[in-house]
Amino acid sequence: MRSNSQLAQMRRKEQVIFWLMTVITLTVGFGLYSKDYEGAFYFTTMLMPVVFGTSYFFNHFLVPRYLLAERYREFALYLVYCIIISIYLEMLVITIAFVVLANFRTEQMPVVADVLLMAMVLYLVVFVHGFILLIQRWRLEKQEKQKLMGPVDSDKPSYVLLRVNRKQHRMDPEEIIYFESLGDFVHVHTSKEVLTTYEKITSLQKKLPDFVRIHRSFLVNSMHIQRFNNEEIFMEKTQLPFGRKFKSEAVALLTNENGATQSSS
Repeated sequence: MRSNSQLAQMRRKEQVIFWLMTVITLTVGFGLYSKDYEGAFYFTTMLMPVVFGTSYFFNHFLVPRYLLAERYREFALYLVYCIIISIYLEMLVITIAFVVLANFRTEQMPVVADVLLMAMVLYLVVFVHGFILLIQRWRLEKQEKQKLMGPVDSDKPSYVLLRVNRKQHRMDPEEIIYFESLGDFVHVHTSKEVLTTYEKITSLQKKLPDFVRIHRSFLVNSMHIQRFNNEEIFMEKTQLPFGRKFKSEAVALLTNENGATQSSS
C-alpha cells in the first residue's frame, strides 16, 4: 500500500498534468478557432493564474470548510464572493493583456469576444474539475465512514463521527465534555485534549441528542455536569453559563437527569 506522502505526491503530479493539458488544449483549440496560436497561448497563460487561484480556493477552502461541514449558507455566500472577485480579476488581466499586446502588435489584434469566450471556457473547466474532485472526496469519505463504523456490536458504546482536520474521527461520546462554538469553528473539549471541527453546533446537537444545549455557544454532555443553578452549570474543571434562550429547556432536561444536582445558589 502507498503511504500518505506518496499519495499526496501522486495527486500533485496529477494536478500539474491536468493544468498543463488544460493550457495545451485551450491553446490549440482557440488557435484553430482564431487562426492565431500565439495570441491563444498568450491569453491562456495570462488568465491561468487567476483561474488556478479560483480553483484552489474553491476546492481546498470553500468545499472542506463549508460545503462538507454542511454550512450551506456560508458556502453559497462565499462562493458568490469568490466568483465576483475572480471575474473582476479576469477583466483586469484581460485589459492589461490587451494594453501590453498593443505595444508589440499593430495588426491582427485578437477579438475581445474570443478572449471572453476563452475566459468562460476556463471557468467551466474550473467548476467541472471541482465537481469531479468533490465526487471523489465524497466517495473517499463514504469509504472512511464505513471502515470507521465497522461491524455493529450491541455490547459496545455508540460512536460519533466528527470531521477534524479534513478527516473523520471516531469518538466515544462519553469522552466529550462539551462543545464550544467560536464563530466559524467549534472546539471539542474532551477529557484528554481540545479538537477543532468546522461542523456547526446545531448539526452536532442532532448527532448527539443526549447532549444538552445550554447556550448558543455551548453543547454539553450531562454526564460531566456535577451541579447547576439558575445561572450556570458546574463541571470538574470549568463552569459554563446558561443562555437566556436555552435556559428553561436546559434546566428542565437537567432536572430529570440523575447525574447532576441542582443547587439553590
